[in-house]
Amino acid sequence: MAFVYNILGNLNPLSVIIVGIILTILICAVASMVSASRKYDSLYSDLERGKKNSSFSHGVLGLICQDYEQALSKGIVNINTQAIIEKHFSKQLSSLLTKERFVKKATSLMIIFGLLGTFYGLTLSIGKLVTLLTGSSSSQVFTGMDSVIDGLINSVQGMSIAFSTSLFGIASSIVLTFMSTIFEIGEKRNSLMTAIEEYLDNTLSSGDAKASTTYNPVQRTIGLESASGSAEIEKLISSLGSQLTNVASSIEFSTKSLSSSISKFDNSLNVFAENTRDFSEFNHHLKTNIQRMNVSFSDLADNISGNSKDITTGYKNLEQLSYSIERLSERIRGYDDGSDIQ
Repeated sequence: MAFVYNILGNLNPLSVIIVGIILTILICAVASMVSASRKYDSLYSDLERGKKNSSFSHGVLGLICQDYEQALSKGIVNINTQAIIEKHFSKQLSSLLTKERFVKKATSLMIIFGLLGTFYGLTLSIGKLVTLLTGSSSSQVFTGMDSVIDGLINSVQGMSIAFSTSLFGIASSIVLTFMSTIFEIGEKRNSLMTAIEEYLDNTLSSGDAKASTTYNPVQRTIGLESASGSAEIEKLISSLGSQLTNVASSIEFSTKSLSSSISKFDNSLNVFAENTRDFSEFNHHLKTNIQRMNVSFSDLADNISGNSKDITTGYKNLEQLSYSIERLSERIRGYDDGSDIQ
C-alpha cells in the first residue's frame, strides 16, 4: 500500500482522478459480477426446489412456466421454449443482463482510461521540455545549471504520470479478467436457461399432456371444454358440410370442362391423323415420280452415250475420207505436172 500511496503522491490532480475512475470501474465491475453470480445461483436453486410442485419463489420462473402452460393449452405442437425464456429474462432480469454487459466492457474501459492518462502525461512532459529548451539560452545553460536540471525533472514527472495511469489500468484489467474466469456469470446464465428449458420440455409438458387425456378428443382438438362445445361442433360440422358441397359442385364443373377439353383434343388428333395420311400418300406419289424420272434420266444418259460413240465413229470416217481426198488430189496434180513436161 505504501508503494501505491507513493505513486499517487507524485501525480497531479487530473491523473489522480483518472486513477480513481479506473479503481471505481474495477470495484463496480467486481460488485456487479458477484451480485449477478449470486442471483443466478439463487434462481438455479429455486428451480431445483420447485420442480416437484411447480412453485417458485422468484417471479420470473413462475411467469415463464405460466406462458409455457398457456402455449400448451392452445394446442401448439412446436413451442419455442427458448424464445419464452429469453423474453422474460430480458424483461424481468434486465438489471442482471446490464451488469453482465458492464463486466464485459469494464476491462476495455479501464485500459482506455489508462491510455488517456498516458497521453496526458506525455503531453505534459513534452510541453515542459519544449518550454525549457526554447526559454533557455546557451549562456543561461552554463550559468544556471540548477534551474535547467529542475526543469528537466519537472518534465520527466509527466512520464511518471503516463506510466502510472497505464499501470493502474492494466493491473485492474488483469484482476477483473481473473475474477471473471472464476465466477463465469455468462456460463451460469446459460446453464440456468438450459435447465429451465429442460424442465419445461421434459417435465411440465409431459404433466400437462397426462392431464389433458381426460378430455374428449374432439373437444381437446378444438379447444372446448364447456357445455357450449356441442353447439360449436354442430356449427363447425354444418359449415364443413356446406363447404364440401361447394367443393363437390366445383369438382363436377371441372370434370365436365375437362371432358369437353378431352373431346376437342380427340377431334384435333383425328384431323391431324387425316392430314398425316394425305401427306403420306403425297409422299408415296412423289417418291414414285422421282423413281420414274430417275429411270428416264438413265435412259437418256445411255442414248447420249450411244450417240457419242456414233459421232466419234463418223468423225473418224470423215478424217479418213479427207485423207483419201487429199491423196487423190496429190496424184491428180502429179499427172498434170507430167503431161506439161512432155
